[in-house]
Amino acid sequence: MSSGGCIGRERLNTDCEWRSDSVRIIDSREPADRRHLIDDARVAEELAIRYADLRWRVGEYKRRMRIECEMRLFNTIARNHGVALEDVFEARERLGDNRLDIAVILPIVMLYWFVVVRATGWVRRRFPRDEAWPALVATLFASLAISATVVLLGGLWAGTVEMLRVGNLHLSYRALRLPWRQQYSQLFIVGVVLFWLVALIRYRFATDEDQVPETLGSASML
Repeated sequence: MSSGGCIGRERLNTDCEWRSDSVRIIDSREPADRRHLIDDARVAEELAIRYADLRWRVGEYKRRMRIECEMRLFNTIARNHGVALEDVFEARERLGDNRLDIAVILPIVMLYWFVVVRATGWVRRRFPRDEAWPALVATLFASLAISATVVLLGGLWAGTVEMLRVGNLHLSYRALRLPWRQQYSQLFIVGVVLFWLVALIRYRFATDEDQVPETLGSASML
């Protein structure tokens, strides 16, 4: 799943050369052609970053060389497909659209659900119904800590998936464009709310046996 949408390796090089792309007129208003133009913009960015990384380490000169390579490639794309240069730039902007990325979302949702079920189950068993305030405090701290941790892990995973797709460990400025990283605060709030909903449901339908504190349960077994 993480390799879905990967850049074709035959198109990659460190010489700022445009390869393995058909020369044909496209209509940027058509969904398939628009998708092709977006993919071309992604490849051009990767080629420019590889070109600059190989020849210069840091500094303004490296940035200028990357931009010059991008412009050369963007002009080639526009010429090959009979579109305006502005259309290529617009396609580049769409790389930052908040797309539904199953390769990123599904593993993180599965991790979050596993941790939340375990954590709310522990709180439910640890604090019986007559210990409402300790249960609320434990739920609050757990919801904040778990949501923050999972959101940060999601950001790391999103970067990993993107590195696999472009075949480059150096994302450069592209890391800031990842949809997950653009929505840290919203994802955190959603995580906290979902945690409380799960905790409420588990407390609502818990039986008396479920809510016997673990320490008392262990003592009774002795």
